[in-house]
Amino acid sequence: MQKKGFTLIEMVIVIAIIGIIVAIGFPQVVQSIKSARKKADLANARMIAYAFYTFAEESQKNVSELVTSANTFYRIDSDIINTPVGNMKLSDYISGGVPKPASNRSWYFYYKYDTVLRIYCGDGSTMYELFPEPSALFVR
Repeated sequence: MQKKGFTLIEMVIVIAIIGIIVAIGFPQVVQSIKSARKKADLANARMIAYAFYTFAEESQKNVSELVTSANTFYRIDSDIINTPVGNMKLSDYISGGVPKPASNRSWYFYYKYDTVLRIYCGDGSTMYELFPEPSALFVR
């Protein structure tokens, strides 16, 4: 009578082949996830900037009038952003409330105005510009 089934060597070979396939594919999956998170952060930064521009237009003000002092970073950690012309509620312009950077959940989005509105993400000491020109260090 013939026994049906796989030998131990056949099973080891199959497991080794599966291990090789996983080892080849895993770094690509991780890289794809990182890339998707960075793209999500760039999209959120654009939405924050558009919220400022829309609020400025509705208030009949320039964006420069919405920021208290130039060249100062302001952290976005609540739905209400206090501006000299009134409070801007982010959820009125962005669905889902206050966005948090997907690249690193301990980071926040920041904004500042020098000659244009700029949106950053970071931890307060290390900042990466996302809008209008993404930082080369963030994108790579």
